[in-house]
Amino acid sequence: MTRSADSRDRRAPAAAQVQRERELVRVGERVSRLPEILRAVHDQARAELDTGLRRLLGVLEPLLILAIGAVVLFFVVTFILPLFQLDYGA
Repeated sequence: MTRSADSRDRRAPAAAQVQRERELVRVGERVSRLPEILRAVHDQARAELDTGLRRLLGVLEPLLILAIGAVVLFFVVTFILPLFQLDYGA
């Protein structure tokens, strides 16, 4: 699969979602229930956003813990190791 075809495949669900939302707005206008329909669309979009953010944070959290651990290890090695070398050199 080519790169452009891959990006189109990822955009296809988003385009379908936009099309569904447009159709819902049209129907809401026809039946004079637009505020209710817009609220439902908003709630659904908010739920999808929350789910995506939870997934992203679920991936980032362990990576951040590893990064912080690497920084702490760097400082320990940088500051403690020379102290041991001074002690054995005397």
